[in-house]
This record gives sequence, C-alpha cells and structure tokens, in this order.
Amino acid sequence: MEMKIRVGKYAYLWEGAEPLVPGDRVLLPENWLSRTIHGPGPFEGTVTAVGSDYDGPMSRVIAKIGRDPDWRPPEPDTPPAPRVPLVHEGRYQQALAEYDRQVDEWHRRAGGTASDPVTVERARLVTCPKCGAPESSPCTDAAKPRKANHQERLRRFREWMQEAHPRYPRRETP
Repeated sequence: MEMKIRVGKYAYLWEGAEPLVPGDRVLLPENWLSRTIHGPGPFEGTVTAVGSDYDGPMSRVIAKIGRDPDWRPPEPDTPPAPRVPLVHEGRYQQALAEYDRQVDEWHRRAGGTASDPVTVERARLVTCPKCGAPESSPCTDAAKPRKANHQERLRRFREWMQEAHPRYPRRETP
C-alpha cells in the first residue's frame, strides 16, 4: 500500500504493509539538506501528518522505527497576530453612535419608532434641520430656494458660454 506522509514540512512516500500514523518514527534517505544537518547517511524523523497535496517527486521512507511516546502535534507556523487597536477606532465608534442617534431622531421626527420602516408619506413630514421647513419643499434658509438657485446658476453658465464661445450652443446651419 502506497501512501503520502509528511515529516516536518516535507512529503515522503510510504510503501509498507502497516499504515503510518502521526507520531511514528521513520528512517528517511539522505538528501542534500540532511547531509549538512545530520551528516552522511539516512536520518530519523517523526511523521507529522498523513497525506499531502504535494504531487512532485518524493523520496521513499526506508523503514518504520517505532513510536515516539513524547510526540505532540507541531505548533502552527505562524502564531495568531495580537489584537492591535486602531488609531481611529474610538472616533469610528463615536461616528457609529452619532449615526445611530441621527437615525433615531429621523424616525422620531417622522412619527414612528426605530423599528418601523420609514414610508414615503412619513418621510415627507421630516423637517429640514437648517430651516425647519418640510424636506419635500425647497429650503428657505438659503437666499433663494434650491431649484431657483440651480436655475440661476444654469442661466449664468449659459451666458458665460455664449460670451466666451460664440458658437455655443452649436447649431448646424442649413
């Protein structure tokens, strides 16, 4: 029976009759790295996992040596990052609280509770925070109502375009 195992971060093939389990001691063939670490010849390792997603060339386990009684699963490679408070976290929480307060205020002005959906009819009752006029009507706080103000700016823009660009608006001559 052929199965993939992992010893540390490396995958190996096991062809023995008895399946290996994590914690088993195995004899592994020499490779370029083990020669510098352990010296020449085969070296011992402990199975850390059964199965591997590595599909490249793999060395074969020479033999099963026994069971390591003190073996424990390895610790994760990267410890979880400590929780670091954000610089603006307090301001963000304050902004969320302020937004919730404003939503409650809008619901109150519209004549409903926070759990009720704001209908179009009730939303029309909400007053402008600047002047107190209903939201559906133009604001009386400005020098001119919003629509008239917009029309005035549009008229001035058209006059400027006609002065600066004599061919504005572009009309094709027949």
